[in-house]
Amino acid sequence: MRLTELSPKWFELPHWASADPFWVGFSFLCPHCLPTTCPTCGHRPHGQRLSVTFVNPIDPSGFIARGVFAWPPNATQGEFAPDRLSRRDGDTFATMKIVPAIGCLYWEDHGSVEIVNGDVRLW
Repeated sequence: MRLTELSPKWFELPHWASADPFWVGFSFLCPHCLPTTCPTCGHRPHGQRLSVTFVNPIDPSGFIARGVFAWPPNATQGEFAPDRLSRRDGDTFATMKIVPAIGCLYWEDHGSVEIVNGDVRLW
């Protein structure tokens, strides 16, 4: 399954005010819990979204290189803690490869996911 088929969405830092993007991660529909269409009414509910936060954000304006701020932040817990950040290769959802911080992308109740060259694999 392609990452582009799972409605991926970039996300920025909370309260990001610049018009220039600084994408620190993305979310996508869980391939394990994909929503299905109700056979009675035809409604398709929203699915569960999973997210990945990068140790190497997508920074097209060069905020880090220009010293605007340091990345990763000095966090010891939460979504920006070092053990929660994954390495990213590729700048688009079609070319994305994720190298997880702890060996695999795992979400409780959703299983393990591997993302390589935009392909999403469950295991």
